[in-house]
Formats: sequence, C-alpha cells, structure tokens
Amino acid sequence: MPGFARLLHCIGKAAVKHGLRALAGLAPMGGELYDMACDAWADYRGQDKEAELRAALQALAQAKPAEERQAAEQVVKDVAADQPPEVQIALTSYLSQVPAAVRQSLRRPADPTGTTVPGTLALNKPEDLLPFLPARLPRFKPGDCPPGVGDWELVELLGTGGFGEVWKARHATLTSRKPVALKFCLDAAAAGALRNEAQLLDRVMQHGRHPGIVPLLQTYLRADPPCLEYELVEGGDLAGLMQEMVAQGGMSPAFAGQIISRLAKTIAFAHGLNPPIVHRDLKPANILVQRKPDGKVGLRIADFGIGALAAASVIRQEICRPASRQQTLPSAIRGAYTPIYASPQQRRGLPPAVRDDVHALGVIWHQLLVGDTTAERPGGRGWRKKLEQRGMSAALLDVLESCIEDEPDERPANGEDLAARIEALLKPTVVHPRPFPPVPQPVTPEKGPSMAESNVVVLATSLGTIKAELYPDKAPVTVKNFLAYVDDGFYDGTVFHRVIPNFMIQGGGMEPGMRPKKTKVAIKNESTNGLSNERGTLAMARTSVPDSATAQFFIDVTDNAFLDKAQAGDGVGYCVFGKVTEGMHVVERIKAVKTTSKAGHVDVPVSDVVIESVRREGQ
Repeated sequence: MPGFARLLHCIGKAAVKHGLRALAGLAPMGGELYDMACDAWADYRGQDKEAELRAALQALAQAKPAEERQAAEQVVKDVAADQPPEVQIALTSYLSQVPAAVRQSLRRPADPTGTTVPGTLALNKPEDLLPFLPARLPRFKPGDCPPGVGDWELVELLGTGGFGEVWKARHATLTSRKPVALKFCLDAAAAGALRNEAQLLDRVMQHGRHPGIVPLLQTYLRADPPCLEYELVEGGDLAGLMQEMVAQGGMSPAFAGQIISRLAKTIAFAHGLNPPIVHRDLKPANILVQRKPDGKVGLRIADFGIGALAAASVIRQEICRPASRQQTLPSAIRGAYTPIYASPQQRRGLPPAVRDDVHALGVIWHQLLVGDTTAERPGGRGWRKKLEQRGMSAALLDVLESCIEDEPDERPANGEDLAARIEALLKPTVVHPRPFPPVPQPVTPEKGPSMAESNVVVLATSLGTIKAELYPDKAPVTVKNFLAYVDDGFYDGTVFHRVIPNFMIQGGGMEPGMRPKKTKVAIKNESTNGLSNERGTLAMARTSVPDSATAQFFIDVTDNAFLDKAQAGDGVGYCVFGKVTEGMHVVERIKAVKTTSKAGHVDVPVSDVVIESVRREGQ
C-alpha cells in the first residue's frame, strides 16, 4: 500500500460525506471543500500528525499515474461501495486529481516540479489542507485529446478556476514540440464572450511579446469548449514565493517594492499599446515565478487578453450568489480569488481602465508585505503602523496607499508611473539588477590544451573537504567546461549560495555578499547521457533555457529523478557530470545550515559556506 493511501482514504471519506452534490454534478465545490478539509484533518490520526502528513503529501506528489489511479479506485471501493455508479466514477476522477493538486500547490522557485514538501510548510490546522484539495471535478483527464485543439494530448491538470481548466499538454505526434499550457474556457457565458474577443486576442499575439508576459501562442475559438494555447512556464507562482519568504521571516519592504516595480514595468508595456491592453485579473496565481541562473527570481504575468473575461465571470457569480469565507478561502489561499484584487470600479461593472491594474498591484504589494494571500485591501491606519515597524518608509507607504484609493484619479496613472515612484524611493538604498538579463547563447567551448589526466577534483570548503569523480566519457563538453573553471581558479572564494534540504546544494557562481562572478559562454546541455540525478551526483545548474549552463553546479542531497531528462517536466532535464566519492558527510553538514533571504535571493545560508578552492587531485 502506498504511503499516501491513508490520507487519500480520509479525503475520499470526507468527499462522500460533504461533496455528494458536487460529485453528482449538481453543484460546484464551495464550502464543501472547507468541510472536507476539516473532516480529513480530524480523521488523519497519528502521534506526529504534521510529520506523517508531510510524508504523505510528498508521497502523493511523487506518485506515478498508474499508482494514483489504483489508489483512487481502492479508496472508492472502501468508502463509496453503496453509492451509485456515477458517483463512484466521479469520486475516482476527483481523487485521481489530488496528486496533481498537491504538485501544483508545492510548485515554487526552489522546486518547480512541486514534488518535494518544504520543511517550513505549516501543517498544523485543517485550513492547511485546503490548497491540496481539487476545487472542482475536472472536465478532462490525463491522456485526453480534446477535439478542436490539434494533436495536443493532456498530461497533467495545472489549475482550475472560474474560467475553466489549465492543462499541461504534449504534442501527440511531433516529439520535438515543447509542451504547452492549454486553458479551456468552461464557463458558458465567458466562452461566448471569448469568441467575440478574437480581435483583442489577435492583438495580444501580435504585440504582447515581452519577457515579463507569458505569450499566447494559438487560439482554438471554434473548439468546444474554446481553448487558448500558452507557453508552458515551469515553476511556481507568486503565492509560492510568498510562502517561501514567510517561512524565512517575511519579505523585506525593499524586496517587495522591487517585485511590484518589475510587475508595474511589465503592465506599463501593455498599457502603452494603442489602445492599451488592461489585464484586469492580476493576482498572485497569475504571476509565475522562475529562478534565474544567478539565483534571482524572474516574474511573468499570465492571462493577458482574457483577464477581464475571467474576472467578470467570477465577480458576476459573487454578485448573484454571495459566498461565505469558507467558500472563498480555498481560492484565496492559492492567491487566486479575483474579487480581493478588483477595484471598486471593476466590481461595479465599469469599462476596463489601466488604473484597475494599479489597484490590483497595490493589494498584491500589501499581501507581499504581510505574507498573506487572503489579506484584502487594508483600511484604517493600523496597517501603516505595523509596516512602519518593519522598516517601510512613510514615503513608500504613501505610494502603496495611493494604489488602493477608491477614486481612480488618486492612484498612479499607470504601470510606468507606479514603477517610477517606487524606484525613486528605493534607489538610494537598493541596487537594482536588470529585471530581465539576457541569457548567453550556447556555444561549444573553444578548443584549448588537453585536460590533465586526473578527472577527480577536490573541493575544500569552510565546512570540510569533498572529493568527486567526473565523467568525461559521459559528459565531455560539461567536464571540459567545469575543469576549465577549476584550472583558472574561478571557484576559489565562491560560496554555496543556495541550500535546500531534501533537494540540493548549489554554488560556484557567487562570492560572499551574493556578488555574481562573470562567467564564460554557456554550453550545450548533455542531459541525454543516461546519468541520473542520484544522491551525491554533481549536475550543472541552468535557467529554463536548456543550453544555458555556465559555471554554477549543484550536488544532489537526495535522489532527484524528476530532474532527469526522462522525467523532467520540460522534457530536457539537468546534466549529471560527476559524483561525490568522499565527503558526503560534508555535503550533509552544508545542507543542514540555516538559510535566509539576502540581496533578493532566497535559500541563502545565514553564514557563508565558502568554497576555498577546487583543484584536480594531485595538484
């Protein structure tokens, strides 16, 4: 029996008790989710509930599709044997989606795959289960090839909402095509409106190219339901980043200001088009986060072109059927409850205006500072005092407060205006990196002198010595590149700047103080070499661009097969080029150090773990 079976049994039992109408298709999941979470929590007993629940969630996140389906079917036999066949089928479908919901909730910059549970994740009350429960019965299932969307085959449900479902899809016939994200519009009224927005969508496809915007690649408006094809962005979202930062003591006012400034610059691009494109559904769930090679976060806004339609659908439902907090809490925790971010004008049904987006950024800004995606637009004066106590200047607070004014004319005029105001106040104390640095184009390293005979390297660190064997026969380009850095003394004095327990330790590109070193050109990714990211292996760090590795490397501290090409979400994976032969106790010592956020980076050791030198053995 898989390690997650008991948790899935508790969820299934709670679904039968509270969600029969939803399972029968008679009502959407609303307050039932909250009741299900409470019952599943109470039913999941153990001496150390939090530790057991953490292990069960990780087992769910790492389960294979066949294992998921088999476990779901067994739970249905155990808890719903007396239910009609249609309810049993629906419950099986619902439970089969729990692992995908778990992975979606666990995706974050530190783990874009969502297959590991961070040690800092709070699991001590029923509400903490809510993000892991699917919000609705899915229309589709993995393996489906919906008609009207070409040869795309659905792989995994990425999210659900008032608009519909988002699926990761792969091309069924052309293996060279990258996976994409397919967004299906299941709301009948929104589907009709979407088909009438072909001109707007065409403008987004033609003019919406910006490094901070997730590009719309194709439309399938004649399909039933209509569907939009977007670039697939592997990683987490702003809600996940917020969760990481809360676990490390919260986000600093300077870092929060940098994030909002970068987002404001992105929407300024859309606001500057003629006529402007207003997003109107900015929220943490629509702001995707990717880790860059230097450890900084890249932000990309999703749903340009359909934000207004999606938001209008949710707001319309709220007006017709006011929801209780128990009903809205599941989506609010995910940073996905649209009405929290909507301006007063948007709630009244007035036409879109650029200052609607400024209002939404103001609410998000406040949430970043308080570390709570359920926090609504603040009122009164107490919130200012609390943020002043955390070191936020009165002038910066004035800018934040202006964003969430009731009257549009009192807000910054647009994204450009907001970004300028923030940067003018942060500039004296914060050095801004370029928000979207270009990724070096991959080239094969220039030919030079032949490598020395030794393919064993010795890493002397401030916490001990690590010896590793390299594999030039399996990864010739990567090993040659790594040894070139070694022979140049490049790694001497750098640090392990990113440490994530139960995942990996990363270094080789930063000096103390998180100062990046200038590297050589990027190299070809050799992840096809058949080597697996097992505990103790060395692999090259890179961005989402497959051939972007330069100097940074990481050491796996556990088996991370999901980073291998065969299992990688992006179909590419990370190249293994060596393995620790001595000193794993030092690796364990490094992975146990305390971490914090520093200079815009997270998972940074509180005290520097210095790579004092890296040499070939015998030198």
